Amino acid sequence: MFRQTVQLSAIAIFASLALSACDSSYDDIKIPTFPQLTTKGVWERVGYGELLEVTDSALTYYQFNQFGCTKLLETTEQIALDQLKLKITPNSLTKLAIQEQDLIEPYYLQRINTLPTSCTTSISVDSPVSQTYVFDYIWNLFNDYYAYFDTREVNWQTQYDTYRPLVNDSMNDEALFQVLSELVAPLQDAHVNIINESKALYFNRPKDNPFSRTVRGMMFASLRDGEVLDPSEIESELNQFYAQISTSYMTPSSAKRFPSDPQDEPTVLWGITPDNVGIITINNMMSYASDTMSEEATLAAANSLFDTIMAQLAQTKGIIVDVRNNQGGYDSVSLAIAQRFNQTDHAVFYKQAKTKTGTGDLLERKLNGRSDAYTNPVYLLTSEVTVSAGEIFVIAMRSLPQVTQIGKETSGALSDLKFFDIPNDWSITLSNEVYWTSDNQYFEKTGIPPAVSIPAFSVDDLKMGRFQTYDYALKALGRTSDKTLSEAEFEQKISQLSNQANIKNMSISVIKDNEIVYEKGFGLNARTGEATSPQSEFYLGSVSKTLLGATIAAALENQPEFLDTALQPVLPFVIDAAQFAQDNPLTLRQLITHTSGILDSEQTYLCSYFTYENSQSLASLLAPEMGCPETVSQDEKLFFSQYLSAQGELHSHENFITQYGLKNNQAYVYSNIASALAGLVLEQKAGQSLSQLSTQLVFNPLGMTHTYWAVNESETSTPRYVFDDDSQSVYVPEYRNITYADGMAVSSSHDLARYLIALGNSGKINGAQALNPTVVTALLTPQTILPTPEGDIGYFWQLDGDIVSHDGSDPGVATNVLLNRREKFGYVLLSNADADNEQVAAAFQAINGLVRQFAEQQ
Repeated sequence: MFRQTVQLSAIAIFASLALSACDSSYDDIKIPTFPQLTTKGVWERVGYGELLEVTDSALTYYQFNQFGCTKLLETTEQIALDQLKLKITPNSLTKLAIQEQDLIEPYYLQRINTLPTSCTTSISVDSPVSQTYVFDYIWNLFNDYYAYFDTREVNWQTQYDTYRPLVNDSMNDEALFQVLSELVAPLQDAHVNIINESKALYFNRPKDNPFSRTVRGMMFASLRDGEVLDPSEIESELNQFYAQISTSYMTPSSAKRFPSDPQDEPTVLWGITPDNVGIITINNMMSYASDTMSEEATLAAANSLFDTIMAQLAQTKGIIVDVRNNQGGYDSVSLAIAQRFNQTDHAVFYKQAKTKTGTGDLLERKLNGRSDAYTNPVYLLTSEVTVSAGEIFVIAMRSLPQVTQIGKETSGALSDLKFFDIPNDWSITLSNEVYWTSDNQYFEKTGIPPAVSIPAFSVDDLKMGRFQTYDYALKALGRTSDKTLSEAEFEQKISQLSNQANIKNMSISVIKDNEIVYEKGFGLNARTGEATSPQSEFYLGSVSKTLLGATIAAALENQPEFLDTALQPVLPFVIDAAQFAQDNPLTLRQLITHTSGILDSEQTYLCSYFTYENSQSLASLLAPEMGCPETVSQDEKLFFSQYLSAQGELHSHENFITQYGLKNNQAYVYSNIASALAGLVLEQKAGQSLSQLSTQLVFNPLGMTHTYWAVNESETSTPRYVFDDDSQSVYVPEYRNITYADGMAVSSSHDLARYLIALGNSGKINGAQALNPTVVTALLTPQTILPTPEGDIGYFWQLDGDIVSHDGSDPGVATNVLLNRREKFGYVLLSNADADNEQVAAAFQAINGLVRQFAEQQ
């Protein structure tokens, strides 16, 4: 919830002030006369689009712009005084102060001579108006009162010229809402909203951030499993998960939350770590008084709560204050909390309405000093989600000498929300106020930058169950509770977990600062009898896609335009054109980013695995209940033709995202079949096999001598095993997949470690340029604007801030590779674990966590 300017909804007038003598003994003294102060007249809240007209018989409140004027309230003086409890005081002949019952401070209106022209023919908010009137009214509200067109680099007249022709009086509210949403979308302002409550229409689009990208990416990714997840439910679940991670840093006896019900999303979490470091997570500056939205009551409740919190944390050696997910609320609450850390009175920021219509009153906000202020080190955690009153808190805190801001820059939306009610049940909010700090800094749009830049939100944090920001702050505060994992302890734990889960073979390589610093194999190769080593060859599963991506990037280094060229002329079959947007043909960029709209039919895909020896369906051996054909054709082009062509035997509407009302390049949905199609496209384009191209462009330059595509029989690779119905580990015959480019690469942990080194070192290994820097840059640069579960995607690589990763699984295959570009470490974990077995999957996940911990300590 964001901060709001409380609307003037009614007027109560106190009697006009009269000066008179009351002691007859002074009758001989001449008393000067003064003009009588009065509320009668027309008053404007400059820069806010609000008018108050006071006559002997009525009080009328308007909202207006140069196009139109809406009468929101007309009442009598006595009703306003008795029922609405507003205190209105003339401060001078030209200024009127209004104090609303539940607000902390008054606001002011200036006397003007007469109503503006647009208000001489005002309408009621209940008056029916045309759709073109609604559009023009809203456009003019922004034109008159929005403060940041230049800051946000939006030409508002151009927006009018573009979208006004799309509006007509016969369109319905849903169509008008779409036009209005597109009109304001370029502002990317968290305080801009378009609302029609009766039709449940609501628009708000702040600038992109990793958290919102993950939420939207997860929503679309769920289509892979035939689900359509609600983004608000995803966001709620993520917030609960983040709360659990925050709490995990605290000792159980110290951990507290408000509200106390664990089913509620917490407003505040607090506690103490085993190293005596306090943690306070503040998620909003609004929800402290559960039974009211009154600012006065909210502030009182927040002060009471923080009396308790600060008393509990008073003896800690430092505090982490986490406002990464702070959604705003009241400035007064932000300042009251910040004062707990402040010893001396000082100005923090100024704000003022600055619009085309005029400049409002200049308001100064201060922090008052406290004798009991907490002065030990404080680490303030921020993110791109921190917004509104959350940003006011950051401005206040960063003015204190003991506070260090870490994480990412804030949202950059500081103005209060200015509400406007519009006929036909429309309403909007916009930003009309400019904020600047006492040292004359402005943070609208850019956000407040941290002193130390660290990813504030990442899927990697979720997977690991911890926060990079917390770990940095705790380390800076001298955390001693973490125990370094020795090499012997690491290997002992790895062996213990793999033995318990009957994972027969594993190979691990760790890199740090562009060097391999650890390599180890575990187990014996049942086929060769040799001990597993860093050179042992493992099937990679979907990690193969990263090698496919590298081959594509290297092959197209001098032809980048081919990424966005229509693929139909390259393909040796005709795809079903009805499944793809006419103005956005299927392209290679869509294939490498999982945005092609091609989905994996589970039945078709799983039935495409076959044994190398006799082409027998692997599914018929492992899962005969699926009803797959006994033998599988190995004709890759035939398979794609049957799957993607309208007349193909494997063609189905369910093969495409159109079943959900979407087209290609509209959503990320992970697809093995689309990935493999990228390999075929490359072969058709280059006139060479994928195996030849990869060897020439990637494997040989990187010295990857144990890496190849498994198109022929492999006699040296590590055997694959799965668990049968009796929980016994059984050997899986050598198998392949028609769509081999999506998962049938073989490599060693040593080879892949060299690959990671090149990615983290602009293509260099041991000082030699193995891959061109432009190829590496392309691989690790986001290749689509569409969100993914990790946030972004390169050439198949999952990009999660500084984390570059991919994992893989197949029958008897579980793998993971990861590179942290900021910390300059990475690791490769290859195994023949059966990831479909719940116990084995849990053990592999634990092993991956140990490898990550060990790699970070190098």
